[in-house]
This record gives sequence, structure tokens and C-alpha cells, in this order.
Amino acid sequence: GALKTGEIRPWLQPIIDREGKTIGAEALVRWMHPELGMISPGVFIPLFEDNGLIQKLDYYIWDKALECAGRWKKNYGIELPLSINVSRTDFLFDDLCDVLVGLVDKYQIDPKYLKIEITESAYIDNPDKIVSMMTRLKEYEFIVVMTKADKLKKKKDYNARLEGSKQEMSFVPPERLIPFSSENGEGLDTVKKYIEQYLGE
Repeated sequence: GALKTGEIRPWLQPIIDREGKTIGAEALVRWMHPELGMISPGVFIPLFEDNGLIQKLDYYIWDKALECAGRWKKNYGIELPLSINVSRTDFLFDDLCDVLVGLVDKYQIDPKYLKIEITESAYIDNPDKIVSMMTRLKEYEFIVVMTKADKLKKKKDYNARLEGSKQEMSFVPPERLIPFSSENGEGLDTVKKYIEQYLGE
């Protein structure tokens, strides 16, 4: 399928602060179809959800993104903060924490450089399980934040149960997304430019 052929793969969106300095990157999924071009995630992600393959897609993206981050550490000697998205479907499985711990161990990434972003819909659907999982992830020193958290602040128990929300940050325009391939290193020159900026060189 599209995962095996590399048509679906992670793209990196650099995260910049108010001064324009790169402070990290977010791993996003994109589908580059050989005939149709770039297919919007809004089109293919619901298909993965409907056919029960969304967890496989998420795990694939996390693995490839962390493999790339491991290469940054090996080649450039730094760990650039990386954000990944976790969907509500991923929380239906009890092995989520074990999977993430296994990936950072596999690619020698310090957990504090991995930001796990959880959607507000996941919390609304199953708040007790989400809070329990967030607590466990934080025990391993992962950074865990809620996305689109403003709506959740209206809930009485929100501030008491959840510590993190997505902080103010800016993203480069979509046309500056960085593609990369684990096999041939595509996009690493561009990544190196952002890493050098991150280091202040």
C-alpha cells in the first residue's frame, strides 16, 4: 500500500518563536500520490479511521519521525524538540505508552525532547483514561500537551486534572514543509539548515 511505497510519510513543519528562531518541529503526515499529487489529510485520514488502520498509520509516522530525529542527534549532535500527534483512537489501546517508550529507546531520544500532542476530542471522549495515560507518560518525562485546549478550560475539572496546553507558537507556511525519507535522507540538508538556526549558528 501507500505506506510501503513511501507515498504516505512524515513531513516536518518547523516551529518558530516570536523572534523567528526555530525551536522545534512537528511531524505531520502527507500523501504524495504519483498521479493525484498531494492528497489532503482531511481526505485520507477519515478513510484510515473507517477501515481501522489509523493506529497503524500513527505508529508508522511516529517511528519514521523519531528515526529521523535519531539521525539528527547522530549526525549533528543535538536533539531538536519534536512534536507528534496522538489521536483518540490511539488511547483505545493500552500499549500506547509502551510503544512510545520503545521508540525513544530504539532511536536513543531523550523523552523530554518529544512533545506528545493530544486532541481535545480524545479528552472529552474518555477523560479518566486520558488523564491516567498522561500521568504515566509524564513519569517517563515526555512533554504532554492538549491541542485546542481553550474549549476544555470551560470544564470545571480541566485545570485540576490537566497541566499542559499547547503554548503559543508559530508555524512556517505549509509550502515550507520539509519532506524526508528514512531510506535516502531526502530533506536532511534543509533540516540541517533549521538545526543550525536552532543552535544559533
